[in-house]
Amino acid sequence: MRRIHLTEEVTLRFPERSEEFDEGVELGILAASIEFGKADRVWIAASSCEQARALAEKMGYRITEGAAEGDWIEIVLRPQERRPRLKLIHRDCSPHSN
Repeated sequence: MRRIHLTEEVTLRFPERSEEFDEGVELGILAASIEFGKADRVWIAASSCEQARALAEKMGYRITEGAAEGDWIEIVLRPQERRPRLKLIHRDCSPHSN
């Protein structure tokens, strides 16, 4: 049974549940936090980091890993940079063109 962080002061525990259940709850909370714009720094189990990264990328965010304590890691969420779409324009550069 592990602690699942809702906020800095609030954690949840689900006795007699599997690790997969805990991970699902943790990622569900992360997805809801991202969707409602409430996530910028979140503590998650280190084992959930890769799945959290994939989820964040699909939701338009990128993750930077922050502090770590034991099996926990702090992730920092930032919106992905939107690069402008470049369009190639052909121009006739011959000396006879105006």
